[in-house]
Amino acid sequence: MFERNIKSIIAYMVLLILAFNIFQCSTGVENSPDPGIVRVTIQSNPDDTFITIIGDTFRVSDADTFKVNFFQGKIYNNEKYALLYKDTKSYTTEEVAFNVFEREDNTYKKFVIYESYALPQSYNKLQIGISE
Repeated sequence: MFERNIKSIIAYMVLLILAFNIFQCSTGVENSPDPGIVRVTIQSNPDDTFITIIGDTFRVSDADTFKVNFFQGKIYNNEKYALLYKDTKSYTTEEVAFNVFEREDNTYKKFVIYESYALPQSYNKLQIGISE
């Protein structure tokens, strides 16, 4: 009977050691800091009321419109890059267009071109495609 109790105690201790080791396991992947959000905005210069197109200068009025398309936004960390998306819920890159002459409260409106999650690191370059 004494042998039976020792076997039970040893089996119980082995189970405890195994359970302890299972809960102490590491996957080797450490938690990374939360991602940041990169927000790229554009606003026409409120002091500049003229536009020059192929040598001709025009005065911009409140009724004028000028649509600008933005596409292929990227931020770079040397050679590595991350794509920029329209907002934090987007998962595809897409072209976005804004009337850069649009006014709000008597000044040019500020537009958010991109708002994307990004890894927490330093970026040294912003690349955006622009067309009319």
